[in-house]
Amino acid sequence: DNVLALLASTREIFDFGDEDVWSMFHSHAFDFSVWEMWGALTTGGSLVIVDGDVARSPERFADLIVREKVTVLNQTPAAFYALAEVTPEMLLPLRTIVFGGDRLDVGRVQGWFDRHPDVRGVNMFGITETTVHVSNFDLISGNETVSPIGSPLPGFRSYVLDASLKPVPPGSVGELYVAGPQVAEGYLGQPGMTSSRFVSEPGFEGSRMYRSGDLVRRRAGRLEYVRRADGQMALRGYRVEPGEVESALLAHTSVEQATVVVRELDSGPTLVGYITPENGHDLDGVLRTARSLLPAHMVPSALMPLASLPVTINGKIDRASLPDPTSQVQPSRQSRDFFAQTVAAILSDLMEVPHIDPVRNLFDQGANSLIATRLSSRLNSALGCNLDVRDVFEHPFVDQLAGIAAARIGAGQASPLSLVPRLALVPRPGTAEVQLSAPQHRMWILNQLDTESSGYNIPIVLRLTGELDVAAAELAIRDLIDRHRTLRTVYPVVGERPVQTVLDAEDAMPLFHSEALAGDNAENRVAELVGSGFDVTVDPPVRAALLQLSPDEFILAVVIHHIAADARSLELLVRDFTAAYIARSAQQAPTWSPLALEYSDYSAWQRESGIPETVSSYWKQALEGLPEQVTLPLDRPRSTSARASSCRVEIWGSVRTGLQALARSNNGTMFMVVHAALAALLARYNGSNDVAVGTVVSGRVTPELDELVGMFAGTIVLRTEVDPSKSFGRLVEQVRQRDVAAFAHAEMPFESLVDLIDPPRSRSRHPLFQVALSFQTTHSAAWSIPGLSVTQISPDVRQANFDLQLNVTDEGIGGGLGLEFVYNADLFDDLTVSSFAGRFEHLLNQVSVDPNVAVGRIDLLTSAERALLVPAHGAVDRPDASRCSGTTLA
Repeated sequence: DNVLALLASTREIFDFGDEDVWSMFHSHAFDFSVWEMWGALTTGGSLVIVDGDVARSPERFADLIVREKVTVLNQTPAAFYALAEVTPEMLLPLRTIVFGGDRLDVGRVQGWFDRHPDVRGVNMFGITETTVHVSNFDLISGNETVSPIGSPLPGFRSYVLDASLKPVPPGSVGELYVAGPQVAEGYLGQPGMTSSRFVSEPGFEGSRMYRSGDLVRRRAGRLEYVRRADGQMALRGYRVEPGEVESALLAHTSVEQATVVVRELDSGPTLVGYITPENGHDLDGVLRTARSLLPAHMVPSALMPLASLPVTINGKIDRASLPDPTSQVQPSRQSRDFFAQTVAAILSDLMEVPHIDPVRNLFDQGANSLIATRLSSRLNSALGCNLDVRDVFEHPFVDQLAGIAAARIGAGQASPLSLVPRLALVPRPGTAEVQLSAPQHRMWILNQLDTESSGYNIPIVLRLTGELDVAAAELAIRDLIDRHRTLRTVYPVVGERPVQTVLDAEDAMPLFHSEALAGDNAENRVAELVGSGFDVTVDPPVRAALLQLSPDEFILAVVIHHIAADARSLELLVRDFTAAYIARSAQQAPTWSPLALEYSDYSAWQRESGIPETVSSYWKQALEGLPEQVTLPLDRPRSTSARASSCRVEIWGSVRTGLQALARSNNGTMFMVVHAALAALLARYNGSNDVAVGTVVSGRVTPELDELVGMFAGTIVLRTEVDPSKSFGRLVEQVRQRDVAAFAHAEMPFESLVDLIDPPRSRSRHPLFQVALSFQTTHSAAWSIPGLSVTQISPDVRQANFDLQLNVTDEGIGGGLGLEFVYNADLFDDLTVSSFAGRFEHLLNQVSVDPNVAVGRIDLLTSAERALLVPAHGAVDRPDASRCSGTTLA
């Protein structure tokens, strides 16, 4: 039935008939051969079976096509690339070529089709589980920079969903799910794998859809293939997308084909690139090109030229047959003196990469504002050189920073902030009543204002597929709570102030047992867990649940209140839970080195250290005369209610590349470029050039705090004066200077800052700023548990902490820039924020091409909006007000 459905669904797409000659190029064990055989035989055509030796020789196969008068050719992209090289001008009897089996680079075949205009090219995406083909796309002349897979075949229904099985916005990347008569029933004798891949189709009783494992986006009514969801490689804690690295290698003019793999060499896991042809390469030039396009951890450590890349009998690149690299490993440039070696070693550790190029900008190698802050504190601790974060931004090269560090040692050239003497951060004797740290105290106040609020819950929700050891998982959670005291601390009021009270692990352990739930019941249970508040005066700050969906599929949901953890804490918890689970699965206790400090040591140290006068003076001057509110025009009056909603935008390709170049040219980061764009757009919406937004800083001001789980994160205010007559590039430079100064003074607790500035207070809005900007890279906290397939699920945000929060996820050079706009739905209509998000994307598109455009001249109107504002024939009539947007742009 499935094969008949395939043949029926393609009948109207192709005009195959009894005069056609098909080649059976592929092995009968490859699903492509099903299409080759039955496509020919059910349309009356002839079928030429291709010998394996002929299939492996492009020249002999081309001769066969001419000799047998083949008209219909089915090819994997890799096989056709080789055939195209030997037939650039050859007159062939072909009239249709169908591509399948792998990602097609349209740009590589377009020239061949331009020289063979009578041959129709069709890219057909498909999966074995959906009976060969799912969608089709006719190749058309033009510069296609993506891999289009077109529209579903008749009878198919396609969905582009996120990890929570919810549709992603148009243009956003999601996983492809397909349903229809060609979808298989499942995997024979493998119910666990079947349940993880074949899921119920919403709205169709009894129908199942197949989870393809392929990431796509839907744009202009068609699907575009992005990559395999599981095609990433892991290298020293980083995720590496092979396609991005291969594209960077192909960017060099001497490279014709490229592939990359991770090899286990004597020096450890190594990213190796293989390129063709074998001769004529400037290997250093190829690597220089790759370095200019990729973060450091994605640049191959070894290159190996080959005459050709090996392929399987099915025409796909055979990575298992690639030879081990030998003498082609490129030695990294090494720092020569002690200070440069120290800077490079610390930075390598912070970025979790094996090598740092001393003569390449640190921010081009993957550093960001948080790493810069930690680098300066680490160097001060190691060398006693009195640096601050501004030194890192002003001297963003290893050799330059090493020179500054060396000059500062004992030479009286300390930065103003580092002249303030510091108390030693050392273990303190145990005490029953320890005051809260400043970040904790802020969380405590917000919690006590509304203990039912879930706005500061940190959810970790994982879908686990495989043989889960439930007992080991429970013990691993108990181990975490026992090791990290903040996970078993409550904050009651003693006398007139809250204090930290550490509970025994047994008393703090959440109720944890396997609950058998499925479908909506499981989703509702997770929502209940995530959406319930804590009263941190009496409730331990961790709750957890394990939901069993099937014998080998579970959902593990853990919720931690922000008073007990921050973003860095999650990375530590991922690491420690994995280690504990592995140990408990082997009937052993985890072996951890004792923690040198406890969070209570930090709390006491921070309060005793106080706030340096230089810090207070900076903020008093920086925020003098700050506007009371900077936000979007409200659709409804303010109240204490703050339901959350969100919309998403994805930035890709040349726009992403242009923004990165803009950051590089200003010695800045992508955060600073996005901040400048956000300030420019908010200024237009507000009609005010004075724009304040808030952002989070790590708060881990010394290296001794790096291993502690706890709430260290602080909040600072970034203020920008937007001059509409200046270029956007100048605005980025101004934002860089202001942001760096703010980061250098980030040790001011936010509540102390509010007291210092003393703005008008209201429970209906956030003090000092109402719009927040957060930034993260995709190599944060990745779950990998042996024996289990782990998928992280992002629950819906239910409570908005700000009027508007822009969450940016940076996939690095060659990847995308994800923009999530979380907003207070009790203040704004969906249309208001989606319009703002669309204009923000439009602004980024323009400045990526022309950073010299004056900020006030950036065009934010769509053609449809402009048509409403400008009469068509020079008439003086005003446009119909009922058709105009409710937002006025200054």
